[in-house]
Amino acid sequence: MPVQATASAEESAVKLSNLTIILYGGFGAAVAILADLYLKDKACAITSLDQKLASTLQLHVHPLIVAFLLISIGVGLCFVFPEKSTRKTFFRGASVLTMVMTMTPYEVHPGIPQSPEQPQPQAEIRHLDSLFVPEVFAQVRNSVEAPRTVRLDVHLAPPRGKTVSRATYTLLNPETGEILAQSTLSGTDASFYVTRRDYLLRVEVPGCRIVAVKPQLQAENSKLTIPLQATWMPVPFQRVMSSQLAK
Repeated sequence: MPVQATASAEESAVKLSNLTIILYGGFGAAVAILADLYLKDKACAITSLDQKLASTLQLHVHPLIVAFLLISIGVGLCFVFPEKSTRKTFFRGASVLTMVMTMTPYEVHPGIPQSPEQPQPQAEIRHLDSLFVPEVFAQVRNSVEAPRTVRLDVHLAPPRGKTVSRATYTLLNPETGEILAQSTLSGTDASFYVTRRDYLLRVEVPGCRIVAVKPQLQAENSKLTIPLQATWMPVPFQRVMSSQLAK
């Protein structure tokens, strides 16, 4: 009993330095973010939070800045709720991801229409400008009143020696960064039917760099060839590193 009492007294007297709290708390948050990126792919917290900020608050923040803010919040939690061991401090910093995932639930986006009969994706009015700028409603109303579709044929040109097993196509609003529709298809060719408006088409192929282009929808049947470049970086990490995802 005296030995246990002495050990518990020494443990209660231990106080981690500020530098130790920052290192272990920040490392815990960073490990949780990297694991979330790799395991959850499109449902990861960073890209979901970045999408929410862009579509709701019109804040186009680079995903790396979002990751840095999450690590900072994780370190802040370690100071607000201090722990007496480096192990608990590590897990306290990693717990920031639970809070963020609660705030930004994963959304299932509609697929890109592949026939004229399929309904067209509509831009949602979720940003704060819609409360003060009536033109926002007029733009959405006009897009609904003129649902003329254009066929867009996309051909992917992979580097020599590589094949495209699957490709994820994402239509984004170039003004807000909001995801309008998303489809994952196999092969190098795809055909979509979309309304004649401005889009940002993002193409993600495993083993290749993410490509973002603005298709020119002038003719009734538009064709688009997208050259691909090989890379060693996984697609989830490219979403965070690439500046194409932030306006």
